Amino acid sequence: MATGEIRHRTLGLTFMLEPKRGVVLASKSLVLFGIGLVVGLTGLLGAVGAGAPVLQATGGDARLGSSESWLLLLRVLFSIAIWAIIGFGVGILVRNQAFAIVIALVFTQFLEPVLRLGAQFWDWSAQVAKFLPGAATDAFVGASVMNDLSLLDPTMPSSSEGLGIWTGLAVLLAYAVVAVFAGWLFRWRKDVA
Repeated sequence: MATGEIRHRTLGLTFMLEPKRGVVLASKSLVLFGIGLVVGLTGLLGAVGAGAPVLQATGGDARLGSSESWLLLLRVLFSIAIWAIIGFGVGILVRNQAFAIVIALVFTQFLEPVLRLGAQFWDWSAQVAKFLPGAATDAFVGASVMNDLSLLDPTMPSSSEGLGIWTGLAVLLAYAVVAVFAGWLFRWRKDVA
């Protein structure tokens, strides 16, 4: 949402209609939260719609009658919406859409999992790794392969357990606020070309 307007120079028109940049930033964040909910709901409907029949056909249980499953899906939905805002903040900072996407993918899919895996060996680093964005998301959602692996190995420090659901949500929201605020502080207030 940010990189497209910066690239096509339509952000200047937005600021002409609403010169208070904080209002524009907050509005875009709220809209992105809603878009994240719609995209997340679409993805979850596709995943559950495809996965539940396969589980039923193979004798598994999709556990769709369980309130715990529905709460998990709701937390997944909200985490996707929060990540949409984090991506917006990164887009404001980086300004180049392709580069912003590459940074996000490299960090979330490669760098952070490697850091989290390596951090499990020492107590101090396991404490720090809990607060990475993916770890916070896993804690909020309540399901994580990384956390499950650390629970299976009794040699891992006890501090390698994840944050709680509400602490994970707080940390994830903090990442969204920091990303958008940093974008506002370093890029959003500057003149638009």
